[in-house]
Amino acid sequence: MRRIHLLTRKEDIISTRLNNCTVVVIDSLLATSTISLLLEEGSSFIIPASSLTDAWELWEQFKDQDPFLTGERQGYDIDGFYRPDPLELMQLQVKNKPIILTTTNGTVALNNCREAKKVYTSSIVNYQSIAAHINHTNSNDTLLIVCAGNHGRFSIEDFITAGALIHCMNDYDDRDQWELSDGARTALMLYERLSIEEVKQLFLDSETGKFLYHLGYDKSLDYVSSQPRINNVPLFQNGVIRLITSSKAI
Repeated sequence: MRRIHLLTRKEDIISTRLNNCTVVVIDSLLATSTISLLLEEGSSFIIPASSLTDAWELWEQFKDQDPFLTGERQGYDIDGFYRPDPLELMQLQVKNKPIILTTTNGTVALNNCREAKKVYTSSIVNYQSIAAHINHTNSNDTLLIVCAGNHGRFSIEDFITAGALIHCMNDYDDRDQWELSDGARTALMLYERLSIEEVKQLFLDSETGKFLYHLGYDKSLDYVSSQPRINNVPLFQNGVIRLITSSKAI
């Protein structure tokens, strides 16, 4: 029987324990939603950078490919960077272009999970395809779901997304296939008690949701809080995120 563990903050990641794990990183508002949407728009790959220094070094490394540099710190814009608003970025010509992305929570969580056997990114817009892919992968690895959280705090939108992912994975196969940790079980129980409308409202009313609305992300916030929109599977491997499966929006 495979086991699902859940972490509610990126600060709880212990990288030395990830060697035999498959990891799914969730930062629904907004990093992992942005990743899925931009890859679906045709970006060749996305490089998550943990720091601004790393982002600029990566830009220098890939500048012959004319990469887009996008990011935020504590939600606020960074000089020289596009802000990571997925709907705004989707209006740019990102097809076949690399994107260097740095965020306060999501990209840090991803880089802290590099020691895992496999690392996927998920959000409320693509959790169904992630669930299907993992269920159809012949593996006995422990599955660790990492909610990025918000500056070291619990984020309800990431927790709900984790519950949606677990619910969908259980639906694909016999529920006895998975043994759930207490955190994973709690996320599943919460999600299964919510309607689709209630899920979206909790996203909009979350601490992060209200903050992003205040910063002018209202259109993207509304867009990525509606589930699900995309059928793709982003894999983080060798420092870059690429799609391993993709189809048009479902």
